[in-house]
Amino acid sequence: MTRSISITGDGKTSIDTRSYDEPSLVNTFAYCRRRWYYQHVLKFFAPNDHTEIGSHVHERRHDSGVEKRSEVYLVSHRLRLRGKCDYIVNALGHKVPVEVKKGKDKFGVPAFNDVMQLVCYVIMIEERYGDPVPTGVIIYAGSRKRYDVAILLYHKSQLCRILSLMRTMKRLPEIPRRTKNKNRCWGCSINARCLVGT
Repeated sequence: MTRSISITGDGKTSIDTRSYDEPSLVNTFAYCRRRWYYQHVLKFFAPNDHTEIGSHVHERRHDSGVEKRSEVYLVSHRLRLRGKCDYIVNALGHKVPVEVKKGKDKFGVPAFNDVMQLVCYVIMIEERYGDPVPTGVIIYAGSRKRYDVAILLYHKSQLCRILSLMRTMKRLPEIPRRTKNKNRCWGCSINARCLVGT
């Protein structure tokens, strides 16, 4: 794949990252491919109470020991990812990404799609700073639960698989089938559109 490279005023090269994927889209894809297709490929998005609450949660301070929102823009040219994580903190000599979710955890473990989003930030931080990131944190504001997630090679290989599928499906004209897990449809902002679609 070719990349657009330009020369900035100070003589440095700059890579155009506008075509790179954002971690939030990885989260959506891992949760529901059909929703991802409507939002990312067809550019259809309908806010609802859940999305509004989610925005509010991200702008608040949390009693989680995290002081402020990260202003560090992260990029992985290797995996073609870009974006900001909610927070980056230093712990035991390592930079640790922290992702805050408005909802509640289920079954006492962080959701797979949330873990995949966290792994995106881990890889981008590693690429930016050149140091390993062994853990990340997911906080569920709805249940006030915090999970320290050990980042394994398995997680990174799963992310690579997801990114490959995303980029393949992005080029396909077919809308993915509805998820078999109907519980995921509850509260979805595109529920009405999805149910009448093919």
